[in-house]
Amino acid sequence: MVSIFYNKLTLNDTMSISISPLSPTAFDKREKGVILKNGEEIVGINVFNVSQYIDINEGYLFLTKKIDEFIQNEFGIDLKKYHSPKFVVGQITDLEAIPDSHLTKTIVDLGNGVSTQIVCGGKNLSKGIKVVVAMPMIVMPNAKIIVPSKLLGYESNGMICSRKELWRKDFPEDEPGHILILDDNYNVGDEFIEHYSNYKK
Repeated sequence: MVSIFYNKLTLNDTMSISISPLSPTAFDKREKGVILKNGEEIVGINVFNVSQYIDINEGYLFLTKKIDEFIQNEFGIDLKKYHSPKFVVGQITDLEAIPDSHLTKTIVDLGNGVSTQIVCGGKNLSKGIKVVVAMPMIVMPNAKIIVPSKLLGYESNGMICSRKELWRKDFPEDEPGHILILDDNYNVGDEFIEHYSNYKK
């Protein structure tokens, strides 16, 4: 899955592209950056002085045609073949409070006949609501990796997101401990992209 970050100040004008959670063990230097590899597997790309070549927003970025074409031309890598939805509109179809905890076991419909179990601590969970699901093994805007795990013995695959976790400063704040609830204009199974800093309606 492709995750793209850019901050001119803190990243020294470097666009950082993560493709795999594996740590790099080899570095293929190019004129405008470096390809990060683990063995023969490409795990990421760093583009140095990127603002000299393309105009991009700062923050957590969606893979646009402009970014994809630049990487293909300069690094010979087609990012589209690594892309899959990182955030998906889901709908809670079942939920059960986990005894002696603040957690809830949920079953979430991800569309296309796929459901998953996610353990969540949100205070405003209810059956039937539409939510934003961060898929397993993605890199979140805060650089946290969502790893499939067990919480209190219950398997959890993915994360139901709050506005804060989606990291858009212009999103209105929810009450503490509340997850983001989407309205009925969103379709289950669609990719959610509104939190990317280069998102345009």
